[in-house]
Amino acid sequence: MTKRLLLINFDFPPNQGIGGRRWAKMAKGFAQSGFELDVIKSDPIAGNKTSSWSSDVQSSRIRIYSLSRPLCSSFISHPRRGIVGKILYRFALMFNRIRYSGTPFDVSLGWEKVLTNKLVELTKTKTYDAVIATGAPWNMLYVVAQFMSRQKTIKFIVDYRDPWIEAKNYGMLGLSAKRMQCEIAKELFVLRTANIVTSPYPYLTERLQRRIDTNSNGQTRCVTLEHFFDPEDIPTRFSVAHSKKVFRIVYGGDIYIGALELLQEISQDLKAINEKLSEKDIRVIIDIYTDSSVDSEVISSPFVQFHASIGRELFVELQKSNACLILLPEHKKDEKTTKFYEYLAARKPMIVAAKDGAVFDYIRSMKLGYGWSVDETHEWIEAYISGDMCNSEEYDISKESINARVDYISRLLV
Repeated sequence: MTKRLLLINFDFPPNQGIGGRRWAKMAKGFAQSGFELDVIKSDPIAGNKTSSWSSDVQSSRIRIYSLSRPLCSSFISHPRRGIVGKILYRFALMFNRIRYSGTPFDVSLGWEKVLTNKLVELTKTKTYDAVIATGAPWNMLYVVAQFMSRQKTIKFIVDYRDPWIEAKNYGMLGLSAKRMQCEIAKELFVLRTANIVTSPYPYLTERLQRRIDTNSNGQTRCVTLEHFFDPEDIPTRFSVAHSKKVFRIVYGGDIYIGALELLQEISQDLKAINEKLSEKDIRVIIDIYTDSSVDSEVISSPFVQFHASIGRELFVELQKSNACLILLPEHKKDEKTTKFYEYLAARKPMIVAAKDGAVFDYIRSMKLGYGWSVDETHEWIEAYISGDMCNSEEYDISKESINARVDYISRLLV
């Protein structure tokens, strides 16, 4: 019998948004495995470009319901330029502060009624094996949990893509004690209501399970649903005639909070590295593909070039590179982000800019790459010169694919 899932994902494709890729790929995997999926998302922001992963969700098994976006949402998440944009941004935050408790930066504030109405409509006319809600935004999870607390026969899965209470973004750091207590109460309600809670990172899964065990009856189960790569994104491997004189490192994706400081250190390092390598007629360059806004004066280096993100074409650039860069500020050092798995599938050495952490330790122990600088040395340079750089050729990447993750969640639905 065909299983049917209802997914709530605020910026599911064709919306452009950080939260869309993970579940666009999962939806694709479920559809290919014979599942039927209904998806609730928000309307895209007018004038914004579409997601690079829109084609992944074009399936007869995936039906998308797009709901009108909350009034203040786009003014906060995508503020307009100029004085008008600043005024609208401040007005939206003020409106949210007056009307709602918790963080005023939550882009799903104001979505309560339209979302609940759609949940009622769909669950009255269709039978679902599970409802899956992925956050951030966090208030959306709370609204879904309120609805699901009245449902007794549908399994409820909550997916964390990031920490909630401990987040470094979403306005969590500057909250007053009163507003933070509201967020804590929302999260506890979500955790108590869910049957299963997933997260991409073991440390976060363990933290959530402890919170549940401490503050509820302990019936909710927390599991790790790591990120993954999609084999269909990886181009047929081809031979690239690298110039021995240029060592090219590629980075693709968002520049996290705190990562800019890492890039500044790297930029300064590169000047000294290239001065030293000039004797050997070798030059190290870094190409960064991102839509994150970076002031060119902050990273002013002839060896670091910024480009607009290029979607799937990034995988071609990875194949052309000598190595891939991972930037992990302190709050991300234990998180294998999507980039880790995409780099892994490209079978290129990873160079990790992080002081320590689980990701750094894993890459080093599995011989998948190097630290940018260890004890003030750059061992990847010596490995390159000697022609003995490590890679992931012996690593079984099949266990990190989208199919492996879909199989795992499918077993949880039994």
